[in-house]
Amino acid sequence: MSGDTSTGAADEERRLREEFPDWRIAYVSGEWLATRGPLVREDLPAGTLRAGTSDELYRLLDARRR
Repeated sequence: MSGDTSTGAADEERRLREEFPDWRIAYVSGEWLATRGPLVREDLPAGTLRAGTSDELYRLLDARRR
């Protein structure tokens, strides 16, 4: 995992989705989001993970599968 530039974010998002297929993952307005429910920013479900970087989101998701 690495930087979160708009170009790099698309690659990171794809990698995260491949590694965590049960989660919906998005990079929106500089924030990484992961949820198991609908990914609608105005109404994110409880349990939605939020992170400032893709590395941070990876760690949060990885901790959930242990």
